Amino acid sequence: MSSRSSFKRPHDGAASEPNKRQKQEGTICPEEAHTCEVPSTGGKKKYYAIWGGPNPGVHHTVWDVARNWAERFSVKQRSFKDADSASHYYQEQKMRFPGLVDMRRQSHGAPQSPVDPRRPQPPRATAPDLDADFIPLKEEGGSLQCQISITPSPGYPAPSSLVSDLAPSRDPPLSPEQVKLVDLIVNKRENVFYTGSAGVGKSRVLKAFRQRLSALGYKVNVVAPTGRAALDINGSTTWSCAGWTPASMKKPLEELLREAWQKTTKRRLQKTDVLVIDEISMVENFHLERLNAIMKEVRQNGKAFGGVEVVITGDFCQLPPVNPFKFCIICGKGLVEISKKSAYECVECDKIYNDEDKWAFQSQAWEEADFVHVNLKTVFRQRDRAFTDILQKLRLGMPLLASDREILCQSKPNIDKAVKLYPRKADVKRINDAEFKKLRTEPRVYHSIDNFEQQNHHGVLQVYNTRAADGTLVKLSEHRYESHLELKQGMLVVLLANISIAEGLVNGSQGTIVGFQNFWDTKADSKSDELITSEIETDLEGDYKGYRARRIFDFMAAESCKQWPIVRFYHKGQARDVIIEANCYPTELGDEPASDPRYSLLSRTQIPLMAAWAMTIHKSQGMTLEKVEVDLSENFEEGMAYVALSRATTLEGLRVISFPENAEMGCNEEVRDFLAKKFNIANGTNDQM
Repeated sequence: MSSRSSFKRPHDGAASEPNKRQKQEGTICPEEAHTCEVPSTGGKKKYYAIWGGPNPGVHHTVWDVARNWAERFSVKQRSFKDADSASHYYQEQKMRFPGLVDMRRQSHGAPQSPVDPRRPQPPRATAPDLDADFIPLKEEGGSLQCQISITPSPGYPAPSSLVSDLAPSRDPPLSPEQVKLVDLIVNKRENVFYTGSAGVGKSRVLKAFRQRLSALGYKVNVVAPTGRAALDINGSTTWSCAGWTPASMKKPLEELLREAWQKTTKRRLQKTDVLVIDEISMVENFHLERLNAIMKEVRQNGKAFGGVEVVITGDFCQLPPVNPFKFCIICGKGLVEISKKSAYECVECDKIYNDEDKWAFQSQAWEEADFVHVNLKTVFRQRDRAFTDILQKLRLGMPLLASDREILCQSKPNIDKAVKLYPRKADVKRINDAEFKKLRTEPRVYHSIDNFEQQNHHGVLQVYNTRAADGTLVKLSEHRYESHLELKQGMLVVLLANISIAEGLVNGSQGTIVGFQNFWDTKADSKSDELITSEIETDLEGDYKGYRARRIFDFMAAESCKQWPIVRFYHKGQARDVIIEANCYPTELGDEPASDPRYSLLSRTQIPLMAAWAMTIHKSQGMTLEKVEVDLSENFEEGMAYVALSRATTLEGLRVISFPENAEMGCNEEVRDFLAKKFNIANGTNDQM
């Protein structure tokens, strides 16, 4: 298939579903050779080739009906003026994607009765930590998510070798220890804290159990302490989940409990069956305590977090809570720092809180939850044993041997096209601006499309419509996609989305822009077939396909340059040139009452690239980088050196520019004691991890 987007211009607005009478009369026909006439309420009819969903085939109807099928069942469709063209196209797709129709029909078969999330659960036995013998969950193969095809090259240097079709993008299979963990969460319904060093697949596990719990009918509420972390997991912040603002922390706990009965917050927390908290290292003790208290209150249940299943993940050896113990949890008054930040005092309540108690695992809420503690051991990011052992020492704040420092700091020439990691934004901006100006090629500017589609029953979410002076949504200021993206040919970039995991095109993949291609170029327009693209149509599988397609079309219509960047990536020594199209993944907000089961949607549509001459260590968190240079001359946070160095996949692809003595500052003593107690970690070697 070509890179031309094959959908007609979609439009917004609610689409009415085919009514019950139409279904009873059998006017929506299954896949057959003839064309089906579908009644409609008005508008110009066209012939739609529809594949996937419960009713594949050629249908003669109006756009509203076809769009409804597309959005409701995430099917593919294309319009034609005559039945012959539609039928020919439909048969062509069946031949090109064998089994696709059958897969879709099976996936939309008779609905299964969802598990009642409020059903009584058997008493939870005390489960052992770490290496418990779990009943493994059968690992299922990934569903077809996108199709990547060969399309033409518009006259820029070709890659070093001919590139074949990429495999469909899908998540890697779970490892045995990951399968056991997912089973513990999904089937045994335990409260779980799972952790592990960078690269063990914590995010992969979260995605897996989230999908399976949702499929069983459970309401899964996924939250993180910061906006950036929440957007990365398609969740919300702990603040918005609880209905808080920063000013809420200044209020007495009793007042927060009363405010939790606000309609929206109450409904959200009462409907939650599973609470998932990511990036737990940045969640402060009091923050978790407050969340625990209000959930007990609105659910009228004295168990931890109101009796919901709780899954917490993250690595306490990474970035710690920022500015802990600012306000007293009892009275809300500001705390006074004493003893050089080692303690904080509430004069009003005559209470003193020690800095060492700032961690979430030091809270009473943590003890009440009675977590099963699981440590994932298998590191997928690095394969070099010496390198992983050094990283584990840094993770645990253990002193490095002279030989360890020699390995890290061994003299190396500049690594070609490596991204430089710095602690401070000012250094990153300085380097990226300077390198960008050196390029003598024409700049192309892309402005994001920020959208908030608010449902009528979510009036309290009106604040999400607030826009900054440049027109972007304030709530998306921490989004990983840039609001204003400038690209040039020759520019080093890093990919911010997963295109094809099998081919190494993932979040953090590094490449160089080698050219640009017009939005509407097709294979017939060029003589070359060495260019890879993931089409808008086939790339938009899964939830909210119609919404995402409209946002991407809006992006294409708004941009003046009308060109996609072409990026050359290298994977296992082989070059491939990939068209990077705009990306959009909406975040669900609000609740879905039975009368109107729809979420409000918040999204940013942008090309998922960013400059890769330099980036902050914070922004690199979660990325896998094949070529990286690290400057730790201004290392100023616990765990920062570990976060930076663990982005690298190999020692060969890592160059350490500066590694002062204080750079070894890893997790503090409280974290080490916690890990030793729960996982019997006695040293920094990978055997214990």
